[in-house]
Amino acid sequence: MGDQVMLLSIIILNWNGGQVLIDCLESIYARSHRFAFEVIVVDNASTDGSPDRVATEFPQVRLLRNKRNLGFAGGNNRGLEVAQGRCLLLLNNDTIVLNDALEVMLDEMEAHPEVGILGCRLLNPDASLQRSCGIFPNLLTEFLDQTMLHRLFPLYKMGHRTYDAPREVDWVTGACMLVRREVYEQVGGLDEGFHMFLEDVDWCMRVRRAGWQVRYTPAARIIHLKGYSSQSVLPHMLVEDQRSAYRFFRKHYGPLRVWAMYPIVTLGCLVRGLFWAVRWLLGQRKEAAGRLWAYGEILRRTWVDRSFVRGRIEK
Repeated sequence: MGDQVMLLSIIILNWNGGQVLIDCLESIYARSHRFAFEVIVVDNASTDGSPDRVATEFPQVRLLRNKRNLGFAGGNNRGLEVAQGRCLLLLNNDTIVLNDALEVMLDEMEAHPEVGILGCRLLNPDASLQRSCGIFPNLLTEFLDQTMLHRLFPLYKMGHRTYDAPREVDWVTGACMLVRREVYEQVGGLDEGFHMFLEDVDWCMRVRRAGWQVRYTPAARIIHLKGYSSQSVLPHMLVEDQRSAYRFFRKHYGPLRVWAMYPIVTLGCLVRGLFWAVRWLLGQRKEAAGRLWAYGEILRRTWVDRSFVRGRIEK
């Protein structure tokens, strides 16, 4: 791959990332790379001082400061709009790039010109495997998720034993997603109708429908702390996740599938609510209380809030 052109743009979305953002940037700049690249940090109105630290400690980074939180899709789209690279990498701020992961991903993309989006192996901090790709959501996957039966049938959604070889997949996670520039120019950016969750899966579906493949490679490894920025607002994120699921189903499958989700979601709220009620009784009261609120809110809004079921974002 040529070094005379900007080969890679790394877009990192930040919201109150603190030290984890600094660690992510250090992992990128800790080693020399055999290609020209740029790093773009898009800050979604953080209040923890992290964008100021980036400006001071990493002056080579292009820092974009949003006046308000634009969500995952809106924030990343702002970075995509100004990126100069032939390949575009969406990378979460709570990741650590290991060894030659970036080179491996670029080589894999070059070796497979039919691939429009590429994902890699994500690891938890203890080096255990993290789910990073799978099949598109459908009514069965929703049933398994809602009732927590996915723990018994992980392979249906592409479980651990299928992560050992490179292969074509339906989607890869936006925590680390390499995209060809021509794909971005053909399909467009992320759908900002998704404030958070499933915008990456939606993008993969649109890319596949445009004739490109989505591929996973285990050779590139990245540590993902998973949900660092959202832990403080987890109950609201659970509600937002369900709103995005409704939007995804309505957008790609039509209203009949959305209506079919009503009893599945209702059952899921009852099952998960019972599970966390027991956890509350066992002493995990703070986390359980937040989750019980979320499941009650999802249940209520599923049946009385048309905008929620239509996947509309509250302004």
